[in-house]
Amino acid sequence: MSTLLRSLNTPEPPQITIPEAVTRKTRFPIVILVDASASTNFDAIQQSEGGPNADIHRINSALSKLVNLLRTPPPGPLLDNRDAIDVCIISYSSDMRVELPWTPAPDLQSMFPPIVPRNATDTGEAILYSIDYALKHYRNLTGRNISCGMPHIFHITDGVPTDMHPGSPLWVEVQSMLGRMASTTNPEKRYLALKNIVTANGCDPNAPGVMEVNGQRLTGLEVMKQLAAGSHTYELANTEDAFHDLIGLFTVLITNVTQLLRPGAAEQQFSSDNIEEH
Repeated sequence: MSTLLRSLNTPEPPQITIPEAVTRKTRFPIVILVDASASTNFDAIQQSEGGPNADIHRINSALSKLVNLLRTPPPGPLLDNRDAIDVCIISYSSDMRVELPWTPAPDLQSMFPPIVPRNATDTGEAILYSIDYALKHYRNLTGRNISCGMPHIFHITDGVPTDMHPGSPLWVEVQSMLGRMASTTNPEKRYLALKNIVTANGCDPNAPGVMEVNGQRLTGLEVMKQLAAGSHTYELANTEDAFHDLIGLFTVLITNVTQLLRPGAAEQQFSSDNIEEH
């Protein structure tokens, strides 16, 4: 599929309503991109479909807590900038679904419907789709003379893609796009940031979904690191605590997004025994 056709297939996000008093603030678009492949429904501990330890249950719980955190954050930088944060949630399998269209954080609902696992893992198409969806929102805002910060995509996945492999045409397209996004030679040319969060199943070299390339076995973690070189990738431990700590990671990452436009602002750091940064 051509880049133009893919962009045309990405829906035009609805225009959000922004109170007049807030239109002078810089807005911060946050995309949560969620792998909803069939493997997210597998409980590796009980070796059963839909078991209590399946990633999708933990992901849905984390999303629900994140939505409520953004609705009513505790006192601090996140609360100070809540009315300038726009959130959308996209799930993907062999198709892409906008589970939550762009919504200002104060307008988020208290209940977020759980994401239902489907089948394949079309990660390449999903990343390009989420980039288009984010940039369309960015252009919508700037076209209304509303200042907009660099969109950020937080991608949660449990394994390797099924729609591409290293060196395939789609892989090259996605990797080239991510390389331009994360330009390190000229930071001023950065226009979007991606951060990958890989669950334990995607980090296990013995998992059934491991990709074999030229005799080398690649986990989801290794594939994401190769695909998005220069972007941060986080590895989650196979514990409930890892998903609890994920809310802390999101809090720090989103707080950093809202503060980095301020001259001299330093990034807050995140530390957890259950989440390793690569």
